[in-house]
Amino acid sequence: MVSSSGENTRIVRDFQCDSPIIGYESGLGQVLLNLLINAAQALHDTPPTAREIQILTYQTQDAIAVEVRDTGSGIHPDKIAHIFEPFFTTKSPDVGTGLGLTISRKLMERMGGTLEVAPREIRGTCVTLHLKPAR
Repeated sequence: MVSSSGENTRIVRDFQCDSPIIGYESGLGQVLLNLLINAAQALHDTPPTAREIQILTYQTQDAIAVEVRDTGSGIHPDKIAHIFEPFFTTKSPDVGTGLGLTISRKLMERMGGTLEVAPREIRGTCVTLHLKPAR
């Protein structure tokens, strides 16, 4: 369990793939840490019994995918187009700088991967990393 605001959050892990990837540990660690912090912060207004962060890994035809999903309030569709712009944030000024997703996307590009963000159908956000498998 993780606590972002004094309440417990359920962490669900579903690791279907543990294949090696092309990348570097510190960069991937920074990306994942940023995504987990964002997910935890997104749960602030979610009822405690509905707070959940899911971390999934799986292999697609040409990539290793890592998803971080949350059950938070989600990102309004008209803001999705701006979330990778430097200093754009959906958080209050005392919570975020608006650089986390910008930096994370650049780190993923340097590793030859991609980072995509999409609202979930019911509630929350899903961030998907696509990384090149090591051959």
